[in-house]
Amino acid sequence: MRLLLFLLLPLFSSAQQVLHVVDSASGRGLPYATIASVEKNWVLMTDSLGRATLPDSLRSAVLDFSFVGFRPARLHVGDRNRIALVQKTMPEVVVKGCKPALPLFLDQAGALKQSKTICYIQWLTGAQMAVWVKNPSGRPGTIQTLGWGIKTCFDANKRYRGYPNTPVRLRFYARDAEGCPGEELVYDDIRVSGKKFGWFETPLESFRIPVPEEGLFVVFELIVSGEEYRWKVPFDGPPPPQAITELYGYSFAAHPVGATGMYFKTPTGSWAPMTMGSQQLDLDVQLGVLVCK
Repeated sequence: MRLLLFLLLPLFSSAQQVLHVVDSASGRGLPYATIASVEKNWVLMTDSLGRATLPDSLRSAVLDFSFVGFRPARLHVGDRNRIALVQKTMPEVVVKGCKPALPLFLDQAGALKQSKTICYIQWLTGAQMAVWVKNPSGRPGTIQTLGWGIKTCFDANKRYRGYPNTPVRLRFYARDAEGCPGEELVYDDIRVSGKKFGWFETPLESFRIPVPEEGLFVVFELIVSGEEYRWKVPFDGPPPPQAITELYGYSFAAHPVGATGMYFKTPTGSWAPMTMGSQQLDLDVQLGVLVCK
């Protein structure tokens, strides 16, 4: 198996303040909203109540606040404790003269038992991993289901481990003019977690997620990096130089391809192709789509 690893280092400070990121209309906390500083290469997510502890050293920094379906905000925090984000309005998509056909499976999946893997280490809060899924029908539709492979990670001693219940946020993007994830196709906060290793399928019909004629990007956002989803890699004696000492979550099943359709983004960066040397991988995903005749 092959492990794909990314690292995003946090910034620590002794004096801290508590922020509450909320919906400006309802006042409710926004769970797992992203707080980032490009200048400091620092990123943090709020907890399930929309709260986060901010180091005092960042009060004078320009911070970016974002949450799916809301307009991002960039500001100096100063002494404020409440950050209100404004909800965006999703334009209604109306398809005329079109009757639903039988579900079509847009398949990007290989054989699960023979697949490669993509695994992560702990400091990935807010990272997004996108895989392009082509729509071979060339007709618009809506997503009914999404399935993907949840596999174990393995450490240097070949001890298989992982947490299949690690939560992720699902996001869906159209492709922009440069071939990267562009316009977001749904503004709902869709958080899911598996129960066991293997093929995991989740129903999405109620969200009415549109599928463009050419296809779309399926995106997995990593929202929680708590101790309950991490484990230490055991070594006999001191770990070797450059060794991975901790792993996070589970492995996504993937398969080798000639040219990657995958992109990666951190909250402080922009979308970039995922490269793995000479071998390119695509995630094993499958979309059940209701397309128009």
